[in-house]
Amino acid sequence: MDHLGVVSFTTSSFQLARDVQRLAWSLGAIATLGAVKRPHFTHRGERRAGLDAYTVFLQHPEPATLFHLSRKRQRTERPHARRRLSLRLRIASVTPLGPQECVCISLESKSGLYVTDDYIVTHNTTILRALVDILKAKKVRVTLAAPTGRAAQRLAGTTGGFASTIHRLLKFERGAFTVNEAHPLATDFLIVDEASMLDTRLAAALLQAVPARAHLLLVGDIDQLPSVGAGNVLKDLIAVSSELVASGPTPSPIAHRPSPAEAPALPVTRLSFVYRQGKESSIVTTAHAINEGVAQPPPVLGEVGKAQTWSDLNFIAATDAEDCLAKIVELCTHFIPAHFKWFNPITDVQVLAPMHKGTVGVGNLNTRLQAALNPHQKGLRAVSGEYRPGDKLIQLRNNYDKGLFNGDIGRVVSTDLTKGTLIADFDGESHVFERGEFGDVALAYAISIHKSQGSEYPVVIVPLLKAHFMMLQRNLVYTAITRGKKKVFLVGEPAAYSMAVRNAESKFRHTHLRQKIVGP
Repeated sequence: MDHLGVVSFTTSSFQLARDVQRLAWSLGAIATLGAVKRPHFTHRGERRAGLDAYTVFLQHPEPATLFHLSRKRQRTERPHARRRLSLRLRIASVTPLGPQECVCISLESKSGLYVTDDYIVTHNTTILRALVDILKAKKVRVTLAAPTGRAAQRLAGTTGGFASTIHRLLKFERGAFTVNEAHPLATDFLIVDEASMLDTRLAAALLQAVPARAHLLLVGDIDQLPSVGAGNVLKDLIAVSSELVASGPTPSPIAHRPSPAEAPALPVTRLSFVYRQGKESSIVTTAHAINEGVAQPPPVLGEVGKAQTWSDLNFIAATDAEDCLAKIVELCTHFIPAHFKWFNPITDVQVLAPMHKGTVGVGNLNTRLQAALNPHQKGLRAVSGEYRPGDKLIQLRNNYDKGLFNGDIGRVVSTDLTKGTLIADFDGESHVFERGEFGDVALAYAISIHKSQGSEYPVVIVPLLKAHFMMLQRNLVYTAITRGKKKVFLVGEPAAYSMAVRNAESKFRHTHLRQKIVGP
């Protein structure tokens, strides 16, 4: 603790540092996280690389009495005493005390279906983790699932449990699900994350597989991109719930089965308080402004390197596609490494493009960024390009044999030009890819915004040009911005941003789910 009451905690574990930061936030404290990447030192004449260090700086939001003794208070007021009074303590041990008093959401519904909304911006990781812990403590059988492999992987990491894709959970074989109404899931409580990605067919199959006495919790953000398949399931369920609450159920003479008009309103909880980036985060405020249709872009900066101060969301103007491409390459290769040294330009920075083709499409961006960030390696040629040691890769489809899921990000460790194989590292595990499997992966310096859904990245860069008018939609820009955890850079034309925010047409899908639930 220093003389201003700022407590610092340093560890080599990023997850521990984040947990300490989140715990401090939950207690109302101010907590910021800094990082120092792999310091080098010399030991017995040998140069070695140390571990990454993460420091959490904690401070009480209100003026607090740090010392009760007057002589100590007086000493802390002397500027020269700062270093001498600095307290450095080690954590000897951590003792779990169990659940304590906290803010809870109470849900009561005979239907057994619950919905939470606004997941991405509010980041309800803590709620899901606590819910799973409580249910397991009560000996409730909990099942976790998500529409995509990447989302399932994140859900598993969030809750500390096992999560699978819905297709794997329902045992999709030969074009049909073997887990169904006749052979339901063996569970008491099913949690489905990223529910906005559920299409009508998948949602129907999922509901049929839920046992009659089980509970289903859908977690998702209806302001993100809707499902690729037909329907808008999560948004329709929330809208129906609002209608039923407003109108009230109508009694039915049928005792053994309620009519559609009697369908109970689904409990919908909107998590609107911001925890991930903080209330004043420009990522959060911009995301909310997009949802409200505010088409005014964030403050626009003309050049990459001329701004004196940088927010966590920045808009860099570009005159055309070539200028946009050049500024994205400049951000990745020079500006971010120079000004934000704790971010690795390959592993921490993700470019999200609205389109696959074009000057700032996924394909060309990957070619240019590979040439700029990993130029001096000889790799294996494939139909989609060349794979070099050190390249960033994305898994394009689920591979249960390898334990890899659609959207997983990894790096090429080595290539064997003779055998035509490459070894890639995904989350610390090495996987060998034969030449016939190269179609399962692609370069990932840049990926599509659609492919990023369900993932998060420390730094996000998004090209926005009027030439993308076919794809410029409100939920596309919202999804891209909310992928960023620390920094977001929008590069392009401010008019393109305004066009996208004004275009909410993609949100309106003509479905009949509402009529089937509440009647015509």
